[in-house]
Amino acid sequence: MSRKIYLGATLSSALVLAAACSMGVSEEDVNESKNTIHSSFEEIINSNQQLLNLETEMDAQFATVLEEDEQLSSLQDGSAAVTQNIDERETIIEGIQEPIDTIKEHSQRMKEYEGSDLPQDTIQQISDDFLAFTEELETHQENQITSLSTQRDYLQTIAGDEANYEDFSNGIDTVNNDYLNLQEQTIELDQRFVEIQEQNDALDELTADFSEATEEATAEEDTENTETEGESEETSNEANTEDASSQEDSEETTEEAPEDPEPTTSILAINSNPLLSIPDQFPQKFVYDSGVEIEYPEEGVKGIYVTAHSAGGDKMNELIDLVNTTDLNAMVVDIKDDTGIITVDFDSDNELINEMTYEMVDVEQLMNQMEENDIYPIARIVVFKDTLLAREQPELSFTHNDGSVWSNGNGDSFVNPYLKEVWDYNIEVAIEAAKLGFKDIQFDYVRFPEGFETMDRELNYGHGHYGSDDVDVINMEYRNQAVTDFVAYAREQLQPYGVDVSVDIFGYAAVVRETPGIGQSFPGIAREVDVISSMIYPSHWGLGNLGVEIPDLEPYNLVNNYAEVELEILDELGEDAPITRPWIQDFTASYLGAGYYQNYGAEEVTAQVKALADNGIHEFLLWDAGNTYSEGATYSFE
Repeated sequence: MSRKIYLGATLSSALVLAAACSMGVSEEDVNESKNTIHSSFEEIINSNQQLLNLETEMDAQFATVLEEDEQLSSLQDGSAAVTQNIDERETIIEGIQEPIDTIKEHSQRMKEYEGSDLPQDTIQQISDDFLAFTEELETHQENQITSLSTQRDYLQTIAGDEANYEDFSNGIDTVNNDYLNLQEQTIELDQRFVEIQEQNDALDELTADFSEATEEATAEEDTENTETEGESEETSNEANTEDASSQEDSEETTEEAPEDPEPTTSILAINSNPLLSIPDQFPQKFVYDSGVEIEYPEEGVKGIYVTAHSAGGDKMNELIDLVNTTDLNAMVVDIKDDTGIITVDFDSDNELINEMTYEMVDVEQLMNQMEENDIYPIARIVVFKDTLLAREQPELSFTHNDGSVWSNGNGDSFVNPYLKEVWDYNIEVAIEAAKLGFKDIQFDYVRFPEGFETMDRELNYGHGHYGSDDVDVINMEYRNQAVTDFVAYAREQLQPYGVDVSVDIFGYAAVVRETPGIGQSFPGIAREVDVISSMIYPSHWGLGNLGVEIPDLEPYNLVNNYAEVELEILDELGEDAPITRPWIQDFTASYLGAGYYQNYGAEEVTAQVKALADNGIHEFLLWDAGNTYSEGATYSFE
């Protein structure tokens, strides 16, 4: 708390002369100690800035060693920049002891002042505050050293041969939590620094008043040297002017404080960011181990869609037999279905996940079946089509003016792709699936509702950070960006779990590249995933599309012509191109009407597989909503 200091008496030339004869600590000694203490405080502040600079470099150094040193031997021998960073900070922290000792020495010296020209009680009080503050500085110094030990221990732990994902990930949290606590302590110390600075300013006033009185007394007794005194006073004024200018500069610097990393402090700078983070290139050494050992198929993924009802019922044995007796090798299982139901019990800490769970599948049994039969497991997670969540939390969906949740003609509702809360919920589901042992997380319905461009002005919904107003946010560019951003964010968050990220996308999106209403940019999404799964069912194309008069009747031509379009885009993406694994049709689309559809069986499925193979595509997924797949189809072509 600020203390206002008042001088109890006017200093006189007689008292100045008396003080000069004193054998104890003089006013000049007090002034000298005050200046030394001030310089020592400046040293501590400068050391604090040096520490901040090194702290902000540590995360990049951490990422570098993880990327360049697979075995992390440089962490063990101390040659890594990140470990040297800790050593440098330790040296700086230990070096702070010298100015602390100096402050102690000169504070104690001021306590011995017994003169009458300065208020002795005030000098004693300020000296005691300075001494108390040195104890706080030393406590903080000890805490800093302890924090460095936490950081060292973590780096040594992850460098060990037995280190795993939990050690790596949980250790980062431990380091960051410890560092956050240290920053909070620094904020408290900064508040004390402000109080001590006020004490220091008060001491400046006292010694300044004494100096002025001394100058007046000297001027009265030395009238013969008036001219010389005048010059001296002029020099003093110039110095004072410089000091004032310096003080103004300091005040200007203080005004610019909001530009510092943490604007809540006044004197000591702090880092408001975590000390360490999980790097973009996640180190293979620490990838989460689910315990499920199923390798990526050498011949490429050739899979079938499996509903939760099938996976949890007698149908599963039939589907396993199909895979085991053919060249099929993978299953795409509903983990979060088209209504938003989570179909397995994750035993999650997330209350919303538990609320949306309706267990249909014994997941332990499922993963055992997959592993025993060497079936590559893919978790299908329907993202933005989520009637359950939309009704439970309308603020995450699209609503009419009366507050009711919008739904399409089938009664399906969507949640809002602009909102990060929706992203995080679905990614948490994906992480839980990855922990179970699924090797691929397949996101479906990664889009706005069909026809959204015709109702985007009529519905009420949040815009997240996309666009500054309604005019901006209805722009196609923002819809495409939001959907693509979600995919990129999901892939980043799933890196520690060692899974591929795939996305289902309309085949039409590849033809037009940027869809105007639903927010699917084929090049944008493809660049951010490991696998792109275009839904290219012949029945889903309009008459004449891709140069095919009646698409459902010509499965080979339709798939062949589409493959040429998609491969052109993937070629443009170069190294950023994902694996292409299209969805193909194994169902009959009788709803198209006579003359526009045909019964699909082994011949039609084989035609689609061959069209892909003829274009160098050897991965695919079969779709039939009822999970009844044709017998006798050929799934592999040389």
